[in-house]
Amino acid sequence: MEISNPTFSLRAIHIAAIGFIITLVFYFIFQDFFSSVSMPGENYFPILLDGVFWEHNNGLFAVPWFTPAAGGGLPKFPNPQSVYYSVEQFLCFFTDPVTSIKLTLFLFGWVGFYGCYVLLRKIFLVSSLISLLGATIFLFNGFYIYRMLIGHINFHPFMLYPLFLWLNLRLPLKGDSPDKWRVISDILVMSLILTYMFYSGAFHIIPPLLLTTVICALLYNLTVNSTFNYKYFFIKLFMVGIISVTASAAYLNASVSYLSLFPRDLYPLPGISSLASLFEIAARSLFWNSPHDLVTKLAVNRMWRIDVHEMEFGVGLVPLLMILAGLPWMINKIHAAGMFRHRKAMVIAKVLALLFLLFIPLVLNYYTPSWNAFLKTIPFFKNSSSNFRWFCCYIPVVIIIACLLYEKAIYIHPSYQKFIIPVAILFVIVATAIKDQSFYRSQHFSPKPVLEAYHDLKAGKLKPEVKYIDEVVFKLQDTITGGDVLAVGSSQLRPYEPIFGYRLENFPVKTLVAGEAMQVNADGNLNLKNPASYVFPKENNCSPGDHFKASEADKAEKFRTYQKFPFEFSSRQKIANAVSSFSLSALFLSLLFFGGKNGMDQLRRM
Repeated sequence: MEISNPTFSLRAIHIAAIGFIITLVFYFIFQDFFSSVSMPGENYFPILLDGVFWEHNNGLFAVPWFTPAAGGGLPKFPNPQSVYYSVEQFLCFFTDPVTSIKLTLFLFGWVGFYGCYVLLRKIFLVSSLISLLGATIFLFNGFYIYRMLIGHINFHPFMLYPLFLWLNLRLPLKGDSPDKWRVISDILVMSLILTYMFYSGAFHIIPPLLLTTVICALLYNLTVNSTFNYKYFFIKLFMVGIISVTASAAYLNASVSYLSLFPRDLYPLPGISSLASLFEIAARSLFWNSPHDLVTKLAVNRMWRIDVHEMEFGVGLVPLLMILAGLPWMINKIHAAGMFRHRKAMVIAKVLALLFLLFIPLVLNYYTPSWNAFLKTIPFFKNSSSNFRWFCCYIPVVIIIACLLYEKAIYIHPSYQKFIIPVAILFVIVATAIKDQSFYRSQHFSPKPVLEAYHDLKAGKLKPEVKYIDEVVFKLQDTITGGDVLAVGSSQLRPYEPIFGYRLENFPVKTLVAGEAMQVNADGNLNLKNPASYVFPKENNCSPGDHFKASEADKAEKFRTYQKFPFEFSSRQKIANAVSSFSLSALFLSLLFFGGKNGMDQLRRM
């Protein structure tokens, strides 16, 4: 159930405009981090330049299976963190990477704001003013902006989640029955969102967000809609899973093939041995600043430093104050109801299920030797170096609870809200603007080499190719290092590729050396890897990390100049490719059909 108005609403335009203005403020607070002189965080620009090189030579629809940009040749499409099929990469085909990141930051912030407003207003039936406050809090959440600042640009799909949740929880009606056409439309849009998460490299946030979806469904059922139809909720979720997995089959199969050859279970999984400390860490990460110092101090079994951005899940003090304002109402309601004395068994079961699910992110970060050993046997978790990322579950949950409780703060007269809410929104904005961001300002890189290469490419002065394998290149007065060497025609000798381990423990160097890519090394092979060996070694008669043979110079030449070269797929990959091609075509055609149908229905009702 949701508040619905089939006619085109001017209120929707007003809310979108308000969201646009608040998102502009959000953008201007952070836009000075992004410039042609300095960019924050890890250097991801070579990845975007690599994508531009591929598209320049092969067009928009050719799949970039591999790239010569790093390590002498690596998989690109099969990489689970590849951002080639993302908005920021698509924008780079038309504008420079700095502008692309700025536009992505703004666009997904705006979508996140509007999606959260609609979720709170239409599903959780919160007043318009309080929904605006909740949407602002979500826009300024630390998980989104600080991951973007640190260079983890594949986290941006997180801002699509409120829209996903709204579509999953709502049940459009036609008379007294579900409107099957709009239900199908919901499933298709949700499938598009989840498929985008897969293809844009955001796979790692999907499991936490699916957990959040079930938590919010229980919360909705217990607080707003006691007759909530779980049948349609799970049918939607199931169908979305089927459609998204089939649409992503080519990517998923290729990624599994790649990862199966380089398991990332070599690192210990850190945790906190005290539940009280875990609660403190979660509370501080949500309502205060990043507790990375406390986590670093208390974490057991920790191998890597816990940096500031890894514990940024902040929604600020405002939601905490909203929860405190609504507590008297909740305590009174619990007391009047006699706690669980007069409650039905099903309600009690749902409350217990809700509490159980809320504990999962904490339990995943709890440490005992036996529990830790068990987690290291579970496929998804054994390849992780930390589970603190699961705290992102709490961001939408806390915002929803805060808005629901504040709505019930009976001693705050509704007429006061028109003054209180704007002040609270201003507080959220100012608190973010004055927050200590010195850590992010100290983590920066120069985009100059990549921007120069980008503009030279667009001006026809540069040809996409890799001539050398290097770690450091000197260009006039500049020293170019790391992934930036791609901008001057080199492949990084020691790539940053977490699949091989943070110290490249599993990287098969073999005979790769600094030098010309097409030189013949002592073993008779070229100084360029055959990237198909990382994903389909059996089908291409090689072992992971093998180089192109001297007799394969034609293939190697095509590869190093960003052209398609012949290689063999596995039988399973051929099937997955066919399934994805069909499913993606069907998904987009269905979206066009139902989008047009719903649009015409809206016009007829006007």
